Amino acid sequence: MFHKISSGSVCIGFFLSFLFLSSITVNGFPAAARRQFIEISNQIKSTPDLLPSSFVENWPTWVLDQNGDFMKIPDSDGYVNPTSIDKLWLPIDLKQPEIRLSLGLHVKDGVIRHIMPAVDASFHGKHHNRGLCSAPRAHRWLDFKSNTINEWNKFELTLASRKTDEENEDEENEDEENEPWLNLGSKSSSKVKDSLEAAVSFITGNPPEELGSGSHIIHVIIGKFTECPTTGYELRALLGSSDEPDFIGLLQVQTVATQAGSASEFLPEVYQPLFQDESLQRETYKNYMKRKNERWPRIQMNSDV
Repeated sequence: MFHKISSGSVCIGFFLSFLFLSSITVNGFPAAARRQFIEISNQIKSTPDLLPSSFVENWPTWVLDQNGDFMKIPDSDGYVNPTSIDKLWLPIDLKQPEIRLSLGLHVKDGVIRHIMPAVDASFHGKHHNRGLCSAPRAHRWLDFKSNTINEWNKFELTLASRKTDEENEDEENEDEENEPWLNLGSKSSSKVKDSLEAAVSFITGNPPEELGSGSHIIHVIIGKFTECPTTGYELRALLGSSDEPDFIGLLQVQTVATQAGSASEFLPEVYQPLFQDESLQRETYKNYMKRKNERWPRIQMNSDV
């Protein structure tokens, strides 16, 4: 999850980071190929526009909750970029994060440009950035100008998961395609309408000055907290209307187990409150470490004999 970068040279540091990230292995299998593009659909063209995923991955992500509180997910000053359109990484030493169904908005220079489904992952509203690939992002967006506000009110959000075949995740798998999606929650058009109007009111009101320049993603929270599926699942969020079945926003990521952050000697200081919080640690991992620490003195004693 975390990697020490040489301080002797910026170029060497970037090179080492590239080698590390390009050789990541999760659950014993090489990381799957990434999606290369964001698809942007509108009702004028029959084919979607394509935006390189690398172009959007560093856009800041903000959270607007039901109480009107607005916060930025940290992504600098020691934090890594947490966004991914492919994976949701789950460190083996942490409990499952809580997820909330959300409405996603791409805002550029203070104006809404695109709308999409979103999933906000955290520990009860805290620790949104838990390392690489910890903040999922939709890969299929909808052109906001394609509809008026009244027409967007017809759209609904749904959240679902299904089991995946990790060993063959890059191959066509008929059994996996037939695996049913388990509904984790849905929000009616009225909820989408209310959330969209709340976001528009906030953006046109007195938002942070930073929001008025460049591109940003906003998660407008709609759903309640629910536990994230465990590793080896796909998580999917849809934004669509029965009146327009081909005009659908989509977020679909795989949940993947990664190494324990608390075991890393290179864990950045900003992540220590998260990984050292015993209330957030997985019980099975704590028990494993306890047994390991109890065995280690005996192993050392036997080796000295």
